[in-house]
This record gives sequence, structure tokens and C-alpha cells, in this order.
Amino acid sequence: MDFQTQGKRNRRAGLDFERKVRMQLEEEGWIVNKHSNNIDLINNRFVPAKSNRFGMRQGGFPDFMIIRSASWLKGRPHFLVKFVECKKGKYLNGEEKDKMRWLTSRGFECFVAYDNERKVEFRKFVE
Repeated sequence: MDFQTQGKRNRRAGLDFERKVRMQLEEEGWIVNKHSNNIDLINNRFVPAKSNRFGMRQGGFPDFMIIRSASWLKGRPHFLVKFVECKKGKYLNGEEKDKMRWLTSRGFECFVAYDNERKVEFRKFVE
């Protein structure tokens, strides 16, 4: 098997897993948005994710931003906003952990979705 074929299989498996995560979150009542920003740790801010050579925007980090109405306060809705990174069969690397720390330091809850054969397993990122 050549590297291109393996790369295509890995990308397809990753996209299939992201669809599985999205479906499970939507079943639980979350609004799921593919996150199109990335985190620039040097400049300490969100930046648009890079585009590929065809001009299509690649997914950002983390993979999803999920939103759900939490409560009403003074006649206005308040929302929960969380971030989810999907990982199929491996753990966060050092840069991904730094980006998760950046998000949690700003008060966001972050989760990592791992593939469990029966269903998706969500683990809260705690550092």
C-alpha cells in the first residue's frame, strides 16, 4: 500500500468519525458548527483557518463549536458554548494541548471525542 492510498483512507476515516460525533451531539440537543477558525498562539487570538490550494477553507482547531441554550436571565437567553476536537485512535499532540489550554484559560469548556466502537466517548480537557 502506498502512502497516498493510506492518507486517503485516514482522511476518510477522520471525516466519517467527525460525522458520527456531529450526529451524536445533535441527538443530545446541541447546535453543532464546524469551527472555521484556528488559534494563533504567538499573537494570542483567533485567526481564519488556512485555505487549501483549491481555495477551500480547511477546518480549524478545534473541530466543532457546540451551542445550547442554558437559561433565561432578565428576559434574555444565555447560551453554553463549548469546543470539541475529534481524535480517531490517537491523543492530542503538544501544539493541540497548548491550543486547548488557551481556550480553557478563557473560560471555555473543551472536550476531546475519541472513537469507541459502540459510541463516541467524550473526555473533558483538564490540565
